[in-house]
Amino acid sequence: LVILAEKYDSYSYTTSSSSYSPGFGNMPGTWRTTTTTYQVYECGDLMMSKMDAKGNINWLQVAPKQQREVIELDSRTSSGFGLGFSSYFSGGFNWPFYAGFGVLPGNNSVNIIFNDHKKNAGVLQLGQKVKRIGYFRKSDCFAINLDPVTGKYTRELLFSNNDVPTAMPRLGAVLGNDLFMVGKEDRILGKTKIAIARLSLKK
Repeated sequence: LVILAEKYDSYSYTTSSSSYSPGFGNMPGTWRTTTTTYQVYECGDLMMSKMDAKGNINWLQVAPKQQREVIELDSRTSSGFGLGFSSYFSGGFNWPFYAGFGVLPGNNSVNIIFNDHKKNAGVLQLGQKVKRIGYFRKSDCFAINLDPVTGKYTRELLFSNNDVPTAMPRLGAVLGNDLFMVGKEDRILGKTKIAIARLSLKK
């Protein structure tokens, strides 16, 4: 049995800012306060281990990573007149989208797919300096190829998210020897872009 896990934390926080608009003529000035709530997902080091039929751990490996995904839940603006304006509220699910990892198992290998900072391409062992990734549109999508017998693993670059809609490995679906993965790019101006990728094991 190969067990995969990652260091994980989830929390929310709220920020507030105020601005003053002076009045005109006999009209009084007004204060406007904007309150924004964020949901944070932190997905850290990846643990890989193997347990035999007797319950003994044959090997244990840890690959360093630091992913931080922040999602804006709610932004509200209220004025001195008691009026409130909400930008949007998302009662979403399946978060985080871009952090975490996906898995494509094979007969002789376990392939772990995740987004990471470009500067972490050579990071494999604990003790190496790790660059945290938070802006996933500028990330690279990597694969760790793990040998379930020996516990040895390598890391390789699959593609850059800078050129395509950002991959969501954690939400991928495995069908046979293929991992189907969706990429999504949200735009403030313009339509959202969607991409679908198929990753296949070598036969």
